[in-house]
Amino acid sequence: MPEARCNAPLPPGVEWGWTDILASLPPPHPGELVEAHPAGPPRRPSARVWKLRFAGGLTLALKLAAPDAPVDGEGQVLTWLARQGAPVPAVLAVDPARPAAWLALEWCGDATLDDMLQPPGRGGGRPAPAGGRQPGEVARLGVTLAAAVAAVERAFAPATTRLRAEPDTWTARHRALQGQTAPWAAGAADGLAWLIGRGLTDDLSAALQEAVELAMNAQPSAGSLDYNARNVVLDGRASPSPRLTLLDFAASGVDWPERRFVQYGSAAGAGRPGGNFASVVETASVLAYAEAVAPLQGADVRALQWTLDAHDLLVLLTAAQTLRAIGAGMAHPERARAWGNTAARRAALLTLLRRPLAPDGPAAALRARLRRDES
Repeated sequence: MPEARCNAPLPPGVEWGWTDILASLPPPHPGELVEAHPAGPPRRPSARVWKLRFAGGLTLALKLAAPDAPVDGEGQVLTWLARQGAPVPAVLAVDPARPAAWLALEWCGDATLDDMLQPPGRGGGRPAPAGGRQPGEVARLGVTLAAAVAAVERAFAPATTRLRAEPDTWTARHRALQGQTAPWAAGAADGLAWLIGRGLTDDLSAALQEAVELAMNAQPSAGSLDYNARNVVLDGRASPSPRLTLLDFAASGVDWPERRFVQYGSAAGAGRPGGNFASVVETASVLAYAEAVAPLQGADVRALQWTLDAHDLLVLLTAAQTLRAIGAGMAHPERARAWGNTAARRAALLTLLRRPLAPDGPAAALRARLRRDES
């Protein structure tokens, strides 16, 4: 085997096993390591994921295990998902030791969906769902994301079926999920009142209550438990149809598939100057996702559109509750630092709250009323 030469500093903790890592990669030999740095945004680089570039042209992501974050299971899940056609990184190699100390993955791009939806430059924090991008580009990204998330949902469907075959256990998991979300559901009315700057009328309160109940009582499924716009990577920022990959399947469990989709598509721009809330979840992508997933659930497409709309509403109002706490000086300092420019973020949330996602349903009725009030 060629010499394991390095012209870049190795990630900490792998120096002792670098030769073994190289030997585990598929041929041909990648050549000299010429670039190595933590992945992620410059202000918040990852301590566990490194981007490695070799002279032979190979670029990969090296994910390091931690005591509370093993990588053995993630390698197995990613391999299985890839076999089902899901858009996830290819597993290039896994440490043969147990527990594994590292996982080598295909590098799928430098830009996350969160990156792409943020306003250019430092300033602004503009309250625009597209983050300054053209509406057609945002709509295409949303439909592409819908297909990707639906593909992962399809791959996890056998696991969901097995879990549902034990009704008592399944009911307990659903109730636990509802319990975890209950504080945010309970505060949704206060979050909405804060956003619009006035108390809620009876019709708004009724529509909100119906939408929240719809979201909370939807059927969950097996899948990833780490879903956000920073775990959506795009390769080819200038392309009208960039390749889209979903990352980070270290934790899997039971959650609402509709919440996964809307949170994958919702950017928060945390920790960046001028960062803001934005989304690729629009009417076309909601319909595309509902049509793709309805056969898996044996559900009606229209009913799924209602549920997606309701979950998006609840996600936005959860963010509003946190933003309200930041403005009042009651939020955790870390969250306050991550979500600056409170006024611009409040305006962005209100813009997203008013956009239509479903043709009808309780969340659609609430959004329509907010649009009428605006005009």
